[in-house]
Amino acid sequence: MPAFYLMFAGVIGVIAAAFMPETARKPLQGSMPAVETEGEAKPWWRPRTTIR
Repeated sequence: MPAFYLMFAGVIGVIAAAFMPETARKPLQGSMPAVETEGEAKPWWRPRTTIR
């Protein structure tokens, strides 16, 4: 009987993976931009505000 549980969980995983959106090598929403040098990062950088 435990083998059926594993097979059922595997089927659910395959179905879930089939409906996941592909990011197509785009940064995920809310992620920081990837830069190589500090000069490239300057236009994107902003100081974090502190909550008091």
